[in-house]
Amino acid sequence: MEASESKGNSLKYIFGAIFLVLFIAAVIFRWHFSTAYVYKETGFSPNQDIEFLIYNEAGEAVLATQSDMWEKDFQMLFFYTERCSVCQRMEEFLPDFEKGCAPEKLEFIRVDVSLMHNSRIANEYRVRGVPMISMINREGDEVMSAIGFIRERDLRRQVEAIMNITCS
Repeated sequence: MEASESKGNSLKYIFGAIFLVLFIAAVIFRWHFSTAYVYKETGFSPNQDIEFLIYNEAGEAVLATQSDMWEKDFQMLFFYTERCSVCQRMEEFLPDFEKGCAPEKLEFIRVDVSLMHNSRIANEYRVRGVPMISMINREGDEVMSAIGFIRERDLRRQVEAIMNITCS
Protein backbone atom coordinates (compact mmCIF):
# COMPACT_ATOMS: atom_id res chain seq x y z
CA MET A 1 0.00 0.00 0.00
CA GLU A 2 2.88 2.38 0.78
CA ALA A 3 4.38 1.83 -2.68
CA SER A 4 1.15 2.84 -4.42
CA GLU A 5 0.83 5.93 -2.17
CA SER A 6 4.41 6.88 -2.95
CA LYS A 7 3.74 6.41 -6.69
CA GLY A 8 0.58 8.54 -6.40
CA ASN A 9 2.48 11.33 -4.64
CA SER A 10 5.20 11.20 -7.28
CA LEU A 11 2.62 11.60 -10.02
CA LYS A 12 1.12 14.58 -8.19
CA TYR A 13 4.53 16.26 -8.09
CA ILE A 14 5.19 15.50 -11.74
CA PHE A 15 1.80 16.87 -12.84
CA GLY A 16 2.27 19.88 -10.57
CA ALA A 17 5.67 20.60 -12.12
CA ILE A 18 4.26 20.25 -15.64
CA PHE A 19 1.40 22.58 -14.76
CA LEU A 20 3.83 25.14 -13.33
CA VAL A 21 6.02 25.05 -16.46
CA LEU A 22 2.98 25.46 -18.72
CA PHE A 23 1.68 28.34 -16.60
CA ILE A 24 5.02 30.17 -16.76
CA ALA A 25 5.20 29.59 -20.52
CA ALA A 26 1.67 31.00 -20.94
CA VAL A 27 2.57 34.12 -18.93
CA ILE A 28 5.71 34.71 -20.99
CA PHE A 29 3.81 34.09 -24.24
CA ARG A 30 1.09 36.57 -23.23
CA TRP A 31 3.65 39.19 -22.22
CA HIS A 32 5.61 38.78 -25.43
CA PHE A 33 2.61 39.14 -27.71
CA SER A 34 0.96 41.96 -25.75
CA THR A 35 3.78 44.31 -26.70
CA ALA A 36 4.26 45.72 -30.15
CA TYR A 37 6.47 43.91 -32.58
CA VAL A 38 8.42 46.48 -34.56
CA TYR A 39 10.43 45.43 -37.54
CA LYS A 40 11.92 46.71 -40.73
CA GLU A 41 11.15 44.79 -43.84
CA THR A 42 13.15 45.19 -47.03
CA GLY A 43 11.85 44.65 -50.49
CA PHE A 44 8.15 45.01 -49.66
CA SER A 45 6.56 47.56 -51.99
CA PRO A 46 2.79 47.67 -51.64
CA ASN A 47 0.50 48.58 -54.51
CA GLN A 48 -0.27 52.25 -53.93
CA ASP A 49 -3.16 52.49 -56.37
CA ILE A 50 -5.66 50.51 -54.30
CA GLU A 51 -8.66 52.64 -53.39
CA PHE A 52 -9.59 52.81 -49.73
CA LEU A 53 -12.02 54.75 -47.61
CA ILE A 54 -10.80 57.40 -45.20
CA TYR A 55 -12.43 60.25 -43.30
CA ASN A 56 -11.40 63.79 -44.13
CA GLU A 57 -11.04 66.55 -41.53
CA ALA A 58 -14.75 67.36 -41.83
CA GLY A 59 -15.56 63.75 -40.91
CA GLU A 60 -16.80 62.85 -44.40
CA ALA A 61 -15.94 59.49 -45.95
CA VAL A 62 -13.89 59.84 -49.13
CA LEU A 63 -12.20 57.37 -51.48
CA ALA A 64 -8.45 57.78 -51.89
CA THR A 65 -5.32 56.00 -53.02
CA GLN A 66 -1.91 56.38 -51.47
CA SER A 67 -0.45 57.68 -54.69
CA ASP A 68 -3.11 60.45 -54.71
CA MET A 69 -2.03 61.48 -51.22
CA TRP A 70 1.75 61.69 -51.76
CA GLU A 71 2.62 65.21 -50.71
CA LYS A 72 5.35 64.43 -48.18
CA ASP A 73 8.46 62.26 -47.88
CA PHE A 74 6.83 59.50 -45.79
CA GLN A 75 3.39 58.07 -45.17
CA MET A 76 2.37 56.37 -41.97
CA LEU A 77 -0.72 54.19 -42.17
CA PHE A 78 -2.51 53.43 -38.92
CA PHE A 79 -4.72 50.36 -39.37
CA TYR A 80 -7.44 50.18 -36.74
CA THR A 81 -11.07 49.33 -36.00
CA GLU A 82 -13.56 51.41 -34.04
CA ARG A 83 -14.15 48.57 -31.57
CA CYS A 84 -10.45 47.98 -30.81
CA SER A 85 -9.71 49.18 -27.27
CA VAL A 86 -5.94 49.06 -27.88
CA CYS A 87 -6.41 51.24 -30.97
CA GLN A 88 -8.40 53.71 -28.88
CA ARG A 89 -5.57 53.82 -26.31
CA MET A 90 -3.15 54.68 -29.10
CA GLU A 91 -5.51 57.35 -30.43
CA GLU A 92 -5.00 59.18 -27.14
CA PHE A 93 -1.44 60.13 -28.16
CA LEU A 94 -1.50 59.91 -31.97
CA PRO A 95 -2.79 63.47 -32.61
CA ASP A 96 0.13 64.90 -30.59
CA PHE A 97 2.49 62.52 -32.35
CA GLU A 98 1.23 63.74 -35.74
CA LYS A 99 1.79 67.38 -34.83
CA GLY A 100 5.15 66.85 -33.14
CA CYS A 101 6.93 64.49 -35.54
CA ALA A 102 7.79 66.41 -38.71
CA PRO A 103 4.26 67.06 -39.99
CA GLU A 104 5.84 68.69 -43.06
CA LYS A 105 7.55 65.38 -43.95
CA LEU A 106 5.15 62.73 -42.61
CA GLU A 107 1.60 62.13 -43.84
CA PHE A 108 -0.45 60.24 -41.24
CA ILE A 109 -3.34 58.17 -42.68
CA ARG A 110 -5.92 56.28 -40.63
CA VAL A 111 -7.43 53.18 -42.25
CA ASP A 112 -10.43 51.50 -40.61
CA VAL A 113 -10.02 47.86 -41.61
CA SER A 114 -13.52 46.95 -40.40
CA LEU A 115 -14.94 48.76 -43.45
CA MET A 116 -15.49 46.34 -46.32
CA HIS A 117 -14.05 48.81 -48.82
CA ASN A 118 -10.70 48.71 -47.01
CA SER A 119 -10.19 44.95 -47.18
CA ARG A 120 -7.96 45.20 -50.26
CA ILE A 121 -5.52 47.64 -48.69
CA ALA A 122 -5.53 45.57 -45.48
CA ASN A 123 -4.62 42.48 -47.52
CA GLU A 124 -1.97 44.39 -49.46
CA TYR A 125 -0.28 45.41 -46.20
CA ARG A 126 -0.81 41.95 -44.69
CA VAL A 127 -2.77 43.30 -41.74
CA ARG A 128 -3.35 40.34 -39.42
CA GLY A 129 -4.23 42.29 -36.31
CA VAL A 130 -4.90 45.80 -35.10
CA PRO A 131 -3.55 48.19 -34.28
CA MET A 132 -0.90 48.09 -36.96
CA ILE A 133 1.32 50.88 -38.18
CA SER A 134 3.13 50.79 -41.49
CA MET A 135 5.55 53.49 -42.62
CA ILE A 136 6.27 53.92 -46.33
CA ASN A 137 8.98 56.03 -47.96
CA ARG A 138 8.52 58.03 -51.18
CA GLU A 139 9.95 55.12 -53.22
CA GLY A 140 7.03 53.02 -51.99
CA ASP A 141 9.02 50.72 -49.71
CA GLU A 142 7.79 49.78 -46.27
CA VAL A 143 10.52 50.97 -43.90
CA MET A 144 8.84 50.19 -40.58
CA SER A 145 5.91 48.22 -39.29
CA ALA A 146 4.52 47.77 -35.79
CA ILE A 147 1.84 45.31 -34.79
CA GLY A 148 0.01 45.73 -31.51
CA PHE A 149 0.24 48.51 -28.97
CA ILE A 150 3.33 50.67 -29.28
CA ARG A 151 4.12 53.37 -26.76
CA GLU A 152 4.42 56.93 -28.00
CA ARG A 153 8.09 57.24 -27.04
CA ASP A 154 8.94 54.00 -28.88
CA LEU A 155 7.06 55.16 -31.98
CA ARG A 156 8.84 58.52 -31.83
CA ARG A 157 12.24 56.78 -31.55
CA GLN A 158 11.51 54.60 -34.57
CA VAL A 159 10.40 57.57 -36.68
CA GLU A 160 13.34 59.71 -35.55
CA ALA A 161 15.78 56.97 -36.52
CA ILE A 162 14.20 56.38 -39.92
CA MET A 163 13.65 60.03 -40.87
CA ASN A 164 16.80 61.36 -39.13
CA ILE A 165 14.79 64.01 -37.24
CA THR A 166 13.96 64.94 -33.66
CA CYS A 167 10.31 64.83 -32.69
CA SER A 168 9.03 67.44 -30.26
